[in-house]
Formats: sequence, C-alpha cells, structure tokens
Amino acid sequence: IISGKDNKRVQLRLQVRSLDKELTPFDPNKLSIVSNLFKSRFSVSEISFATYLRAKGFTMLSDVKPEKGKSIYAGYNPTIKNTFYDDSIESFKDIQLCLNFGTKKKPNVKPVYFKPNTIKKNLLDAYFVLPNELVTAKVFYGDIFISEINIK
Repeated sequence: IISGKDNKRVQLRLQVRSLDKELTPFDPNKLSIVSNLFKSRFSVSEISFATYLRAKGFTMLSDVKPEKGKSIYAGYNPTIKNTFYDDSIESFKDIQLCLNFGTKKKPNVKPVYFKPNTIKKNLLDAYFVLPNELVTAKVFYGDIFISEINIK
C-alpha cells in the first residue's frame, strides 16, 4: 500500500501474546490509531508477522465478490465480519483503507479488512496511512487503550 503525497505510511511494531498462553484469535481490524487533532480513527492498512512467519500473515478481505474468472487484490469471505466499525468513537470520523476494485472509468471503491489469525506470542508489523501533519496519536485495540505514540 503506497501513501499519497499528503499522507505517510507509518509502521507500528507490536509484541502480542495471549493471556492464557494458548493459541488465541487476534483480530487486526480492532487495531486503530486515534488522533484528537484530526478527530479521526484510522484502520490498519497492512499487517504481518515480523518473523519468518511473515508469509503466513493476515489475509486481506473485501466485501466485493469477484466477477467470474477475474481475481481481485483482496479475498472475499462474507462469513468474516469487518469489526473495525464496532468500536467507533462518538464525534470521531472512522477512516478505513479503501481500494478501487473497478477501473478509472467505472470505479468500485470499497474498504478492505483482514481475516483474524490465531496467536500465542508473536511480533507483528502493523502499517497505517496517516496525514503528514500527525505527530502524536493513541493506539487502541477495540476500545482498550494501548499506548500514546510519537510519529516521525
């Protein structure tokens, strides 16, 4: 995912471990960066394991069903819900990464999200597309505050 000239791509490295030390579902769509300055909540644009399991990663999904014989960048699985909007904050705008699944003449712009994966203990690299002016923000997992961050 390439950011435009008004945005920057920010990497956040996370150490994630399950509380019961067993394989536990991790939903990357619940991870967000919240900006008081922009009154916005930003979704993950990419996420992967920061280890040799990088290829395993998280499958990108969309609610766009591909036309027969055509493939799209993101998978389609209507049984997996996009949970990003479950934790909206009142008076804040939810900003989710969208991709054009159509053409320039007939755009079909839809949000993308990720299939949850099971994790026991892993390093994750999460990427966000954020406004260039954003220098401080808060990281949340669902409605749980994780940390305040400074952005370069």
